[in-house]
Amino acid sequence: MLQRFFKQWKWKRLARQLRQPSGKAGKETGLLMNHSNRFMYALTLEQLALKKGDRVLEIGFGNGHFFRQLLTTAEDIQLYGIDYSSLMVAEAGREHQDLIQSGQLKLVNGNSDRMPWPDQFFDRIFCINVIYFWENPHDHLKEIRRVLKPGGQFFATCRSKENMSLLPFTKWNFKPYTAAEWETILIKNGLSPHLKKEVSEPGLQEAGVPFEPMQWTVGATKTD
Repeated sequence: MLQRFFKQWKWKRLARQLRQPSGKAGKETGLLMNHSNRFMYALTLEQLALKKGDRVLEIGFGNGHFFRQLLTTAEDIQLYGIDYSSLMVAEAGREHQDLIQSGQLKLVNGNSDRMPWPDQFFDRIFCINVIYFWENPHDHLKEIRRVLKPGGQFFATCRSKENMSLLPFTKWNFKPYTAAEWETILIKNGLSPHLKKEVSEPGLQEAGVPFEPMQWTVGATKTD
């Protein structure tokens, strides 16, 4: 019984760190996410199809490991980031001082249901492995819609609901979705899905569990 308690405590602690990394364990969680999100990030960048001069927001950027990769995809990109974890904002800022000083990158500690930018500000907004943690997706999508330009696009990339249910830490504060479920939520919140891509990912280990996940990216457009 005691062993079971400690095992559950470990998974619950990991779930909390994935939601909002903090302390020494938070730094380690950031490094873990760099590894486990690499394939997902590449897929998302491909779907974003960024153009010269785009103003782009990443929600939940972790330690910002992939910022430089994104900035090579088109000229004169203006990159912004918002993250719930003050530790991750500090880590990303420390590692990317040159980008911040040059004006290419601006980072904010906060939540995507209350963002500091004006209406119709961004061309593209995206997040990877983030929407699981939104207690009320409506509040976040309303705010995303507000700061998107007309014709702007929002992309969410996640692992499949079926795959997420196999991982022991997702019992705590995770809400996985199928791509179809997420499309329905987008439509209800005034965003028009225009892209759905589902792909299998090379085998991983998550929390010591052999894992050959499916992931999906759904893109939606602000049509008015």
